[in-house]
Amino acid sequence: MACVSLSDLHAGWAEQSVCVRLSCLWNYRGGLENGPVKVVHMVLLDAQGNHGYATVPTDILASHINMLHEGVVYEFSRFAVLPRPIILNPVDAPLMIRFTQFIVIKNCFHLNDEFPEWTFHLTPINELPPTNDTPQNYIDVIGVITTISPVKAIRVPHTLRQVFKRCVLLSDHNGNELGITLWGERAIRFNGESVHFMGQTEPAVVIFVGATVFVNEGSKELSGGCACKWYVNHDIPDINIFRSRLPPSFPAIECLPAPSSIILQAQHADVLPTTLLTHLMNINLYHKEAGTFRCNVIITRVSHLKKWWATFCTSCHYMSMPAATSLTQPDVYTCGRHGCSSTSATIGYTLFVLAKDRSREDVELFGSKGQ
Repeated sequence: MACVSLSDLHAGWAEQSVCVRLSCLWNYRGGLENGPVKVVHMVLLDAQGNHGYATVPTDILASHINMLHEGVVYEFSRFAVLPRPIILNPVDAPLMIRFTQFIVIKNCFHLNDEFPEWTFHLTPINELPPTNDTPQNYIDVIGVITTISPVKAIRVPHTLRQVFKRCVLLSDHNGNELGITLWGERAIRFNGESVHFMGQTEPAVVIFVGATVFVNEGSKELSGGCACKWYVNHDIPDINIFRSRLPPSFPAIECLPAPSSIILQAQHADVLPTTLLTHLMNINLYHKEAGTFRCNVIITRVSHLKKWWATFCTSCHYMSMPAATSLTQPDVYTCGRHGCSSTSATIGYTLFVLAKDRSREDVELFGSKGQ
């Protein structure tokens, strides 16, 4: 079957074939650095330079996860074509490919030199979009690296889990600066020592792709998770043009110590204090006590006396209740937090379990912990 370009795909399950380079690939692990892969995401490029987005869903991962490699040209056929998701799109194509159990994958190594390697949509670092809980697209930026922090391990609040982070500061031609924080495996893979050495003799111009916007101390910055990728001093036209506009003299890259916090609150690396459930239930919230403890308990059973789900405010995540007008306006809610005017809510888990240590108390698990 003849291959079509990515721009000529049409939605549906009709048999279609494409020949593409797998430009970028990342694994989504549900927020757990070492958790099982839940979805494989890919950015594709055809010979005409059209870009596309594809995913391998959980139910067929085992059959295909080891067959896909970044940078290789493949022919894909027998897949589904769907509208792109409403959030976090790596490209601006209106449709996306989703692998099915019928997918056919053929290696085309002999075509590697005939396909482009990169795709991105650069946003000036002083024109970042506003922060959003559901951003429509990933952000791609270009700049010259001025500072790099070392990798630092910090503890995620209220857990025993640690995550790695590294901060990189960029600058454009007009002196505008932008910080990007790399998390987890991305913080480790970014070779800060090599880039710092390079930046002592020449400007280190970088393109970061697949980042999201957040606000840190009133300033917009970028966050780079599993979807983030970078190209430092690659032979890419945008990098060459940016470099040609830099002044002849440039400051060498500075290596700074990691700041104490960016998004997650850094906590001491010692073992969390162990306490009893009874102590937690009697903590005076108006006194300044340590806010994170470890309880060793035995879960005896799940309580069926309460619902396993509830509605939570989409703004402050406090528990919400249907508004008084719910009979005529079923999608309107009243937030339980005083002063919050949000009228929208989402459903979340609320799991009640009976647990015991030397004391015995009910325990309530919310959100992903309940799930």
